[in-house]
Amino acid sequence: LQHFYQHLKPGGVLLLDNYLPYQDGTEWSLWQKELRNRVPEPWPTTLGKTPPADGSDYELHSRVLALDRLEQRITRQMRALLWRTGHVVGEEEYALTENLYFGNEMGLLLERAGFEIEAIQHGYTEAEATAESDIIVLIGRK
Repeated sequence: LQHFYQHLKPGGVLLLDNYLPYQDGTEWSLWQKELRNRVPEPWPTTLGKTPPADGSDYELHSRVLALDRLEQRITRQMRALLWRTGHVVGEEEYALTENLYFGNEMGLLLERAGFEIEAIQHGYTEAEATAESDIIVLIGRK
């Protein structure tokens, strides 16, 4: 965020979208103690068994591999399949780790980088964010 700030001219604006951690209800439920045994999530049982119906050559899947509630960090495992003439001819897996931030935390991070928060909007509209917003857009000015 500090690099964004440094690259903006005075008065420049940064729009930063943030998918709030509770945006996906299924994933949000994994934060509960009694559901911790659901991580890692299983791969779909149809993985690589049926060519994609839309005729595409790639099939992409993801699952939650780990969730650190204290650090607000989720690790996803991504699996990509390459199809040719109805058969899987290639497969790759990667782990992606992402930090999860709530709206107030993102605002504080922007302010710490030097931005003045002008607005926090609901999704990709110009409406003000509310407690019902799952995606917010923070507008910070240098």
